[in-house]
Amino acid sequence: MRNFKNFILIAAIAAPLFTSCTKDNADIKFSSKNVEIVVGVSDKVTVSGGEAPYTVATSDATVLTAAISQSEITLNALKKGNAIITVTDKAGKTGKLTVSAIDDIYTSLKGDSKTRFVWNGNSKTEGTDAGTYKLSQENDGKVVFSWKSTDAKSTITLTYPDKIGAMSTGVKKGAKISINGKDTQVSYLIVVQIKALVAGEKNTVWVAFKADNKDGVCVGKMS
Repeated sequence: MRNFKNFILIAAIAAPLFTSCTKDNADIKFSSKNVEIVVGVSDKVTVSGGEAPYTVATSDATVLTAAISQSEITLNALKKGNAIITVTDKAGKTGKLTVSAIDDIYTSLKGDSKTRFVWNGNSKTEGTDAGTYKLSQENDGKVVFSWKSTDAKSTITLTYPDKIGAMSTGVKKGAKISINGKDTQVSYLIVVQIKALVAGEKNTVWVAFKADNKDGVCVGKMS
């Protein structure tokens, strides 16, 4: 009976240790399985499993650079091609992800700097369609493009999160569109270009997105 009690006690002590080891030794996984990045644009991928801290390496630094902060990997596509990123955890376990750098499909978009919003039959262009156009970054880090009709009865708003006090190119998550107060979640949004058209002026921002399986474009100058 004493031996049986000792066995139960040892099992009770060992169980949390076994659970912890099992969790720590989980396979390294990535938030995306198929990653394509436009040349000149950055994207982020999250890693999970294994045991932090992690390190990351790329098989071809001329095609793709990779940097990791905690569990978030920032990828920058430099030229067309494929590269494999390898994440290594504290215990030496590795996970691999293939990333494709593709040609810039947004060349024509970048070449047109007119302030505008186009999506699902809604098209507003400054200088052609009356109303108030505004692009700004709020104190909570949200970037907001808005158009309001002259009688204030019609509105369009595109909102996406970015770093507070800064804006960057690349894929953004958590975006939404509001047409006259009706919200639609954006399934994909990428900031393809940020630059000042004239030295000393504020930046113009070019955005391509998809919502309700329909492509859209938004271009605006920071206010």
